[in-house]
Amino acid sequence: YAGERKKIEEERALLSHKAALEEERHKLEEERQRLARLKSVAVPSATEIGRDGRYIAYRDGTVLDTQTNLMWAARDNGVDINWNNAKRFCEGYRGGNYTDWRMPTQSELWGLYDAGKPRPAPCNRTQHIYVATALIDITCFGPWACESRNSDAVLLNFHNGVWF
Repeated sequence: YAGERKKIEEERALLSHKAALEEERHKLEEERQRLARLKSVAVPSATEIGRDGRYIAYRDGTVLDTQTNLMWAARDNGVDINWNNAKRFCEGYRGGNYTDWRMPTQSELWGLYDAGKPRPAPCNRTQHIYVATALIDITCFGPWACESRNSDAVLLNFHNGVWF
């Protein structure tokens, strides 16, 4: 009887293990399908309207950085604003029908700065800003980064490449 009982317990353990493996396989398949859907959504479906090196502009107001795979808004809100208002603007932005817009990180902003590409600053035509692509409109000198500490926030001055 003890031998039969042990055999039954081993079979139960094996069945339990198979069930757990099947459940894990099912979860992995669901995750694979979810990622496939996200990937298909992440590729802009809008009409391409321009290219500038690694950047591609779309009619829906988005610009894809093909090097980092980041999607940028083609333009900012149009005026200088404080960090809280910039955060609200980004979270409420719906360019390209995307709903998950956010402020860029410091390193993402730094990736847009290019000291070799001057253009007149829209807020002060006597000075220049240095942006890696003309496909992204930056209203003035200093876009905010998402990082903050207490009441301090960070912006990158696109006029001189200095962090404030």
